[in-house]
Amino acid sequence: MKEHYGTISVPWGEIHVLQRGEKSFPVGGSSHGTESVRPVRGSLNDEGRIVADFGSAFTMVVELGTEATAWSLVPYGNSERPDSAHYDDQGPLWSERRLKRAWFSKQDVLDNLETHEELER
Repeated sequence: MKEHYGTISVPWGEIHVLQRGEKSFPVGGSSHGTESVRPVRGSLNDEGRIVADFGSAFTMVVELGTEATAWSLVPYGNSERPDSAHYDDQGPLWSERRLKRAWFSKQDVLDNLETHEELER
């Protein structure tokens, strides 16, 4: 720590990050086998930051009952297109250890549509 950062008082989130494009988000994480729901680890880069390159690709928690309720997260975002608003929109949630409400029913999906496109059969 002292060799890389000059002190041992460096917040973990300044060193350990999730990076998507030009954005970085501080993340927790630990070595393999020590965190069951959100494993995150990475490699040390030239700037002295550990950039996440291993961990959960998708997390979902489902509460079963009369009607199921679910929460989910894709750590980066749902899109692989850098020009999409959904390219890195879930990074802050991952960083804050939160999940988003999953649209579990057809009505949930219809109520939250951003666009609608019908394909020919």
